[in-house]
Amino acid sequence: MANVPERREERVVVSDTSHADHLRRHALRATRQRVAVLKALERYPHSDAASLADVVRRDFVTISHQAVYDVLAALVEVRLVRRMDLAGAAALYEIHDGQDHGHAVCRICGSVYDIDIDAGAVGHPAPGFIVEAVDVVYRGTCLTCTSAAPGSNPRPGNRIQSATTKEH
Repeated sequence: MANVPERREERVVVSDTSHADHLRRHALRATRQRVAVLKALERYPHSDAASLADVVRRDFVTISHQAVYDVLAALVEVRLVRRMDLAGAAALYEIHDGQDHGHAVCRICGSVYDIDIDAGAVGHPAPGFIVEAVDVVYRGTCLTCTSAAPGSNPRPGNRIQSATTKEH
């Protein structure tokens, strides 16, 4: 079993004004929908689009699921948001903090943790290959699930951490 680096604890936390400024610096209009999605991602990193839509609707009731998908696509395109495509699960999103990091995914409860990585230690591609991103995903069992009481039967397969699920 690979030795998983420690979980990263820092999170980018900014105000509505900062969200708007951030959007404008990336040549995007600072719409209420975009600010609301960024705020939801800030509170619930590693969430899928449907869960984010539910969170945004609590504060911004007129947004549709399609509008959330459109906002996420625009944010991913300008690299304000990072999309994670994990096999067998809906895409998950997080605010892109500009630092390369990997993820550890629990195969039982679906929790996703940020982990520090050394991108140089991952390996180098063929000469002439231009690297746009390095994605490192460790799959295994988190401490909470490993420590579950003997005889309990955790249900594998819940790989999507919804916006209402708390990280371990």
